[in-house]
Amino acid sequence: MKLSEQASWKAYWKDNSGNTFANSYSKNDPLGQIIKPYFSTAFEKMRKHEKILDVGSGMGAHFAFLESSAPQSTVIDSIKGVDFAIEQDITLAKDRVVYKGDITSLKYPHDSFTSLSAMFAIEYAPVDAALQSITACLANAANIALLLHRPKSVICEKSGNTITFYNRLFADGFDELLIDLPNAVSVKEIEAKLLKLLLSLNKALGSQYQHDLSIVANACQAVLVRHAGNKAVCFEKLLKYAEQLRSHENRLAQQLAAANNSAAVVSAWESKSAQVFVNEEVQSEFGLVGHFFHAQLR
Repeated sequence: MKLSEQASWKAYWKDNSGNTFANSYSKNDPLGQIIKPYFSTAFEKMRKHEKILDVGSGMGAHFAFLESSAPQSTVIDSIKGVDFAIEQDITLAKDRVVYKGDITSLKYPHDSFTSLSAMFAIEYAPVDAALQSITACLANAANIALLLHRPKSVICEKSGNTITFYNRLFADGFDELLIDLPNAVSVKEIEAKLLKLLLSLNKALGSQYQHDLSIVANACQAVLVRHAGNKAVCFEKLLKYAEQLRSHENRLAQQLAAANNSAAVVSAWESKSAQVFVNEEVQSEFGLVGHFFHAQLR
């Protein structure tokens, strides 16, 4: 059921865990290599001892990336992450914790953190509420390093394509096919119906959708092979997978909305800054990746 080859540079889009980019920041993948110089340069402004607030941390996979970006002369005393989407607090090591929380209502006192970092995160929150909440717990002259989505970036372009693919997948009968699966005689019949739908999509869709089509085809095939002897379980697993696709579609839609919010975020933080060091688009051989903002808080 393999319909196309997956582009290796898009591998982080497999979304197979609660953290969209999984461990990509600390594994020298293309994204990590592109943004590393920006954070390394920003962190040169760090003090001898730093307490970092990281917003939108996911499961904290990029904490190692943050630490490796700091100068050797800097001791990072703590990294406290905040993420609304995780189910519970995650302790990675001593003083390396991601807390479940809302960045618009942080309860830390003033001077709790000397640096703020965010990777594709801060633009998801209401601008003014997040700005007020975060600045209230930062030290004077705190170091600010933000990587934000941009509407025309390759990441958002890929998200838009995936949303279009999902819409086409369900419009062409994926939902109806799943609803009708209990009437199938066997798992083989289920496989035949799925394959017919996916091959039809393969012929109809352009090359920009082949990556997503391949992921869905491989995921469906894995269910069919693993539960070949149990039609009821196979049906249950495919229904659950369809729900995951809908959830992923919603997450990507939120990402596109966040990208449209990014210019307002940059403008708001610029107004709170004593000095802006970097305020520019991040380009790569793949195209626009996002926007980087580095400044010192007043």
